Amino acid sequence: MLPALRIRLLGALIIIMSVAGTWPLPATAAGEPNLYPLDTPYGAIVSLAQHPIQPNDMWAIASATTAGRSVTALYRTQDGGESWKPAGNDLSWLTLMTIAISPTGTLYLGTSNGLFRRAAGGPIWTRVPLERAVSDTEPAYWPERGMTIRQILLPATDPTRIYVIAAENHKYAKHWLFRSRDGGQTFERLLVQEFDTNPGSGLGRVLVDPTDIDRLYAATRGGILISQDGGNTWIPGGLDPSLTQGMTILALTADDPPTLFAARLIQDDRGFHLALARSQDRGRTWSEAILPIPGSPPLDLIALPDHRLVLATQAGVFLGSWADNIWEAMAGDLGAMGANQLLPDQRERGTLWAATPLGVYRWNQNRAIWVAHNRGLPPNGSIRALYSFPDRPQTWLAAMAWGGGYLAPPALLRSEDGGRSWHVARGLGETRVNALVSLPDQPERVYAATYDGICQSLDNGRTWTKCALQDTIIRDIQVDPHGTLYAGTYGSGLYRSDDGGDTWTQISFADARIGSILTRSDGLYVTAQEGEPGLYRSTDGGASWQKLPWPVASGADMAQLVGNDQRLIATVAEQGLWVSEDGGRSWRQAPGLPTDATFDVVWTDPRSPERILAARQDAGLWISEDGGHTWLSIGHTLGDNKVTAIAADYRSPDDVVVGTSHAGIWASGQPGAESPPPEAVDARIEIVWPHGWAPVAEATRANMSLRLFYPDSLEPVPCGWEPRVEIWEARDSEPARFLAQARRRPIGDALSTLWDLNDMDVSYAQRPDAKLYYLVRVPDAITRTSMWAHAADPRTYYPQPTWPSAVATSMPEKEIDARILVVWPHDTRGRPRSVEEADLANVRVGLYLPGTFTSIPPERDLVVRLIGALDNGIGRTVGIGHMRIATNGFSYPVWDFDNIDVSAARDGRSRWAFWVEVDGYVTRSNVWVHGVDARTRFPIMDQPIVGCRP
Repeated sequence: MLPALRIRLLGALIIIMSVAGTWPLPATAAGEPNLYPLDTPYGAIVSLAQHPIQPNDMWAIASATTAGRSVTALYRTQDGGESWKPAGNDLSWLTLMTIAISPTGTLYLGTSNGLFRRAAGGPIWTRVPLERAVSDTEPAYWPERGMTIRQILLPATDPTRIYVIAAENHKYAKHWLFRSRDGGQTFERLLVQEFDTNPGSGLGRVLVDPTDIDRLYAATRGGILISQDGGNTWIPGGLDPSLTQGMTILALTADDPPTLFAARLIQDDRGFHLALARSQDRGRTWSEAILPIPGSPPLDLIALPDHRLVLATQAGVFLGSWADNIWEAMAGDLGAMGANQLLPDQRERGTLWAATPLGVYRWNQNRAIWVAHNRGLPPNGSIRALYSFPDRPQTWLAAMAWGGGYLAPPALLRSEDGGRSWHVARGLGETRVNALVSLPDQPERVYAATYDGICQSLDNGRTWTKCALQDTIIRDIQVDPHGTLYAGTYGSGLYRSDDGGDTWTQISFADARIGSILTRSDGLYVTAQEGEPGLYRSTDGGASWQKLPWPVASGADMAQLVGNDQRLIATVAEQGLWVSEDGGRSWRQAPGLPTDATFDVVWTDPRSPERILAARQDAGLWISEDGGHTWLSIGHTLGDNKVTAIAADYRSPDDVVVGTSHAGIWASGQPGAESPPPEAVDARIEIVWPHGWAPVAEATRANMSLRLFYPDSLEPVPCGWEPRVEIWEARDSEPARFLAQARRRPIGDALSTLWDLNDMDVSYAQRPDAKLYYLVRVPDAITRTSMWAHAADPRTYYPQPTWPSAVATSMPEKEIDARILVVWPHDTRGRPRSVEEADLANVRVGLYLPGTFTSIPPERDLVVRLIGALDNGIGRTVGIGHMRIATNGFSYPVWDFDNIDVSAARDGRSRWAFWVEVDGYVTRSNVWVHGVDARTRFPIMDQPIVGCRP
């Protein structure tokens, strides 16, 4: 029986694939119902930068917390925030921290391990070798674990001056200032702070005095430091750090002399307070006042031209002034969620941009409200729970999962237009919401089970004003048909309220962790996970309990218990889904579902007691329309996006809405279409793994994994796209040849965004002088690929060039062999130099008939591209060859590429890989590696910044 959800016919069946040791991918019927993304809510933006001369040009660092790690990616707008596009993926293995733009358009990017620079309009990020920075007292220094770049300062008053703030990647970090006086050509290294645990230690943001480029103000945990000589020496400012909790935040006015403000959280015998201090003598003396706003850590502070101040805290963004100490939460979402960064708009005085946990916002003092500018940014909001109102079909609530490393997203979002737009529900702050429920006879009264107790709203979730059982983690909350509320806690047992949540009483399982609660007409059911773990039922409101049998052997972890008056449904870790139709006395395993899977989200439809949806822990969504007797996979369009929450879409009798781990919210009633196959892709080889982690000299077999992304992005290709993905192998200095076809990796009931090639024969590289190079090609799309070298020493030494033995009289039809004959490194004066010294290189290429040493005939209109990949980056065109006629007993064409910039390889940490592509031909090129250390080191594997789309 097909589900009653809206049907969208598919053009063909999906072939069932079976992989040894995994559950076969389920067949999908031609009438399968589909879900499509709403493209909301948006995820976090952690840093913004605006071109000082071309203000419509802005850059943003987007962040997402995935199952693997925290992921960051660059986005760019060239129309003042109206639309954004991905802007690169070449530093995907690093965490991007901050970005700055010089007046000439040069980009500076601070990462989790160093500073990178990109010329205006250039495609390549090159590492700035800060380890070469000179010091008056110490030799060149760069710690083994590297340094995180916290801030990049480009003072407007002097384009030759650059300040870079860095912290060692160490538990006991020192903080350094790197200073350039020549536009970034050279840097000096200056110590700002040794590691210390005393008040006033640590280092936050640094400001440059607008009237004195050598005068710097550095925020610390408690106070400030002042330098009058460009960072050579530092003295404490006059702000007493003894009461401070956390980092101080600084702001400067544009006056001459400027006024300095400092916001900080302080603690005294009355509790925590936000305080604002002012100095009118450049930080020597201060006056301070307690602010009339919630005591929450400050994040950023901006002085507006009209002398008002904008203060971002973890609780929200506030507007006020020093003169009258009157502050109010700003209108719009930022009044309730805060911002990672505030940025004055270069186009319009008194206008601000904000990088927030929900994307980019802009505030204009005339409109006086923060407005979202998110089109094109990744809709990667992570959803923990969903709730929809039966009597208000357009109104939905979405609880956000916690992020990592930056300001956490708001606890709860609210939509009044069926998920097209979302706004922050006020009053919950950053707490984690685990479940939502409303009273049967008062649907506007909503309750939230949170990490900080049980909170309630009296206006359909718009505002939350009252919380009980504070400082208690509430895992689940349910209400019975009579309005009695039950709350399960993490370690404090089960609570009950008979007065609408005004008071609560602990009724049983005193110190246990309660997993799930279910209320039915025949009683109350709970799962307990400590003390005497098990499934229990009470028929007297929790006064007494009967222990029921587990679905499987005692001790198995029951992930979830749901149900209705017709049946109980239990999920057991790695043992599938179980159904009981006799109140838990006996159980049957649901047929048609994977029996060894974990289903950690199961939902029974309140509109149809026989309808059950079950989401697999790794990937996959199933539906039953007959109480669990038969099941159908409905996850085709979802791909490998993990479903984390399910709710009814009351706008129709059958539709549903689901939340995902990092692809936002999807709906079955959402009109949509599957994306066309991409015309171009970026292929990133993530790992070549020798079996048993054998060293190169011993490895015989290896596995490879790769990902395909849209160009210049970390956004994965469409969920259902299954192109032919080819692995090509080049041995030593020979042209690459097709090796094998990679297969998309199954995950759960879906296909992941990884492609694999297993059991590659790598025994050739056991010889010390042998080299294997790997590239990726997708014949159905223009492919830009990274290169992976598998060899003890992958450097290309000057080989014996393969000169042609003859010249063909006609061009080949489809394929061509390309050989890089020589790479000649030199300096800017044309003098030969080693890799460590060369800034430029000349490259000569010969083109041959496939599989021969016969040169192609001269073709001046042929477009011959030199492709260069820096480190683990994507290969890009770094030069177009110009044809010359060479003579060696006879005349033949060669293509030269002069003055290719290879200066990045002077840094011993970086290397270039070069190969050739000829427009209009399948090009089989050799690979030339230019670097001091050319090995492909085990990288941090890429994770997409957002889940795949259909």
